[in-house]
Amino acid sequence: MSLFDIDNRGRQLKGWINKLIWGDNKLILSSLKNGPLYEEIEKQGGLKLIHIDPPFDVGVDFSIDIEIGCDTFTKKSNGLEEIAYLDIWVRARIP
Repeated sequence: MSLFDIDNRGRQLKGWINKLIWGDNKLILSSLKNGPLYEEIEKQGGLKLIHIDPPFDVGVDFSIDIEIGCDTFTKKSNGLEEIAYLDIWVRARIP
């Protein structure tokens, strides 16, 4: 027994649920306004919240320095990992 009616790929067949969309922010926002989800979004009363996880529009990958004992190692992300980042505003406040 399932809480929602789903198809053989695990997608919900009807009703609205929260959605996590992973992709390019500009493309996703454009598709929400002009794409195939627009009609469904409007039918449900519009969007209530969009959270965009920064960094965005910077055009670079980030790495992180990891301190182990007295040594510091630089961990660079590879194509199979999610990109790690440090918040520039936090670093700017720390002397």
